[in-house]
Amino acid sequence: MERYEKTANFFNTTIADNPSPGNIADGLITDAIKSTGAAKKGGTSPISAVCDYAEPMPDSGLSLVCTPGNDVDAVTGLVAAGCNVVIFSTGLGTPTGNPIVPVFKNIDE
Repeated sequence: MERYEKTANFFNTTIADNPSPGNIADGLITDAIKSTGAAKKGGTSPISAVCDYAEPMPDSGLSLVCTPGNDVDAVTGLVAAGCNVVIFSTGLGTPTGNPIVPVFKNIDE
């Protein structure tokens, strides 16, 4: 997290929006809680890699990619890392898409 904060500061921005206000309202009050929930969404699939933002994935299978909390930036990092499809759940809904790969959204209610 420290490295991400330094990078954000370099670009004169902040990581204060992660977790987002919507995440916090739903009980995801820390990055650790949010990340645990994200990892759990992989089900019983073994994790084949943990990659930094836009870092190429070394293998096929379930990879975790460190991304910002913003949907557009997150999807961009996943596609740059090599995803050929993006599937994510969203509690509040989002219009995020991508011109390179299909983006499927599962809206939790």
